[in-house]
Amino acid sequence: DLAEADRRNRSWREKLQGVEQCLTEGSTAANPADLAALAVYLRWLHRGRIACQEDSRHFRPHHHARAGAAIEKILLERKTPENAPIIRRILPFLPSHDTPFTQSEPLTRIRDIAHRNDIPKDLKNEIKHRLQNKLHRCAGPEDLETSKELLARVEGGDYPDEFVAEFRLFHAELEAFFNAQGLNQRLGALRESLPAEPRRDAARLLDDEHRENGRTRELLSRLRTMTRLRTGLAAWSADRADPDGQSARLAEIELEAAAFPLLSTLINRMESRKTTPWKEAMEAVSLALENLEIGETFPEEAAATRRELDTVRDRFDPGDSLLALRLKASLDRSRRLCDRTADFVIATFHRPAEELGRLLDIPERDIALFCEADLRAGPAFQLSKLVAFLARHLCLENGWKEWEPLVPGRAEGRLEAIESLDSYQQDGDNGAKRILLIGRANGEENIPAGASGLVLLHTIPHLSHLAVRARQGRVPFVFTESGDHHTELRELLGSHLRLDVTQESLTWQPVEAAANEAPAAPAGGAPDIPSPDPTANPPILPLAEVNAARAGNKADSLRRLAAHAADNNAYKVPPTLVLPFGVLDSALDAAGVDRSDILQLSGDALCERLAELRSAIDTLPVPDDILSAATETFGRDARLIVRSSSAAEDGETSAGAGIYLSVPNVSPNDLPGAIRRVWASLWEEKPWENRRCSGLPEQTDHMAVILQPLTVPDVSFIAHSAHPVTRERDHVYLEAALGPGDILTSATEPGSPCRLSVSSSGDTVHTLAFPSLSHRLVPGSSGGLQPETADYSACPLVNDTAFREAFARRVAAIARDLAATLEHPQDIEGFLDGDTLSIVQSRPQPGL
Repeated sequence: DLAEADRRNRSWREKLQGVEQCLTEGSTAANPADLAALAVYLRWLHRGRIACQEDSRHFRPHHHARAGAAIEKILLERKTPENAPIIRRILPFLPSHDTPFTQSEPLTRIRDIAHRNDIPKDLKNEIKHRLQNKLHRCAGPEDLETSKELLARVEGGDYPDEFVAEFRLFHAELEAFFNAQGLNQRLGALRESLPAEPRRDAARLLDDEHRENGRTRELLSRLRTMTRLRTGLAAWSADRADPDGQSARLAEIELEAAAFPLLSTLINRMESRKTTPWKEAMEAVSLALENLEIGETFPEEAAATRRELDTVRDRFDPGDSLLALRLKASLDRSRRLCDRTADFVIATFHRPAEELGRLLDIPERDIALFCEADLRAGPAFQLSKLVAFLARHLCLENGWKEWEPLVPGRAEGRLEAIESLDSYQQDGDNGAKRILLIGRANGEENIPAGASGLVLLHTIPHLSHLAVRARQGRVPFVFTESGDHHTELRELLGSHLRLDVTQESLTWQPVEAAANEAPAAPAGGAPDIPSPDPTANPPILPLAEVNAARAGNKADSLRRLAAHAADNNAYKVPPTLVLPFGVLDSALDAAGVDRSDILQLSGDALCERLAELRSAIDTLPVPDDILSAATETFGRDARLIVRSSSAAEDGETSAGAGIYLSVPNVSPNDLPGAIRRVWASLWEEKPWENRRCSGLPEQTDHMAVILQPLTVPDVSFIAHSAHPVTRERDHVYLEAALGPGDILTSATEPGSPCRLSVSSSGDTVHTLAFPSLSHRLVPGSSGGLQPETADYSACPLVNDTAFREAFARRVAAIARDLAATLEHPQDIEGFLDGDTLSIVQSRPQPGL
């Protein structure tokens, strides 16, 4: 639509009015995709990449100004948190609607200049025909270029001083009309209209002659003033649609651009220092984060990260290991914010720039550089450099490695790079072992057949489902965020490697491939599956009546946990009801759904059959007794979590970690649908493939369901009673995060949880990492869980050493007790809500 309108509309005025019409009459409301296309179009239009021509009509510039005012008014009315960063990329490319430009005869100074008698006639005629008449007939961005050219000639020639001064004034007016003023000119014109504090900050900046010169502290002081002024301008202009509001908004945006070279100078100064200027560098990071916050792309994340950093900054000592770890977490989060900002810009503007650019015959270079130019001129670019500088020095001074072993061991195979495990399609050479270099993982994937080792290019929780499955299969697994590692490994793609992962080292070397290699058999021995009893069970059972044959190991484990908790009072188990295996089987039999052929199918036929079974489950009735019992047990207003308990989960050699569905935040009235979703997950393709690859027998095709109240706790945790990496049984290892524990079991949320290790005596607690996860999970208004920005600046888990260590000792004592009682190291999930510690799952720890 924009391209068609551009072809119809020849002049700048027509093109602006076309945009106004698009916003007024078209479907573009607050749609970010459409607004992104407008941002691309108006930037190219303003900068002359889209040519404007005269339209054979006579319209003075006030028509342009009024169109710009209308466009701005519509955009501000439709502004939302989602489209705010796009709208701020549109506003600088609209004409000014200040009062001098909306009157019926604006920019009249040029008429007086063109009729002066103290300049040569040929210059008078050139000014009149090339600028005055053109501007008052059909103004466009090209007129500013004409004015620049003429001003350069006037200033470089032998002309009267009064004439030169008048032409300079006119050119400044023209720059103001096109919103092409410099920052100082804009602040100078705006200053007297501002409230007291922004007015003082504007005066400081205008009077500061150092600008990008001076000592580091002076540069930081200037950056603080600029940042504070941005905040003041943003607040003052938020509800203003008048010319001062427009000018303040644009000054704020120009201050963001002005911060870029200032940050660059600061980085260069710091990198030249012989010692690391920790506090100055951290203040620069904090100010860069605040500038990102004002820029509205991810303001909540920038603000939370800045507050977290500021709690460490004033008392930072690089020799204090805990403060160093806290700084590392803040830097990790800051780096991800930079990456997320870059992803936003590319995802938002690359496609419209590419499509619109080709429709409008924009040069390929301008199309290709659109997103890069946006990113390389913003504070996120300089923040990423600051973070890299500090992270490098933090690692060097603390002797930290840039990789983490999740599963130690040796792997051999051909090195293959894949974007993600979910998208991995193995080629026809199924006998070949592969070491997979993985760009992205969400923590819920299965280990592909033939994968002998995994190298992940980002961090994930050590106790995520993917890591647990790798331990169970004894597949060496390491993640590394080192750019050097990434480069070196990519240079070896296609080579046959030997990968060695230990606690102390990560090494690889090319080796000769063994002849007739074949994928290893599933590790861990024969699956320990109880014989299911899907018959003669009531539709719902209290926890005390559950056993493994009726409802699987997970439900049976809850029964044993409840009994254990009753004996020692160290923890609680949430109230629980269980739908045994027979409920699903009876419903399928009553509906005449045959499952006998499924083991003989493969490929597309299997996928179709699994889909048919899932569709059949969608229509199965759920007994009324279940809803009645749930309402009686949990209350009519309760929010519940509906969990799986299949016959293939939670054994010593068949953990089945996370392969089936849990549905959180369910009302009792919505229970039937949630129960059917859990039942149907039995025949999703991934769980089916997992059972087949693990050698599980036919009788594992049974699914029970666990009902528990949903709790939104202060802290959730996963604990292993033996260290999952070293396998030492004298250390309990645990990971913790704010809110529900789903964020720990998957890796969909980038970053690290809090990592703790407790000695067997409980005397020593080691904090291995502070949390850098950007979100916690909270119940959504329509069900499920949704992310909410996590703020660690006042979080006891981070800020209170006594609380953190007492919590770790408490969990570790329970883990050791359960391991002794159940005679096997345990993988435990639970949460802390207030002072109440609850356990919701304990299963044999995989890989031991």
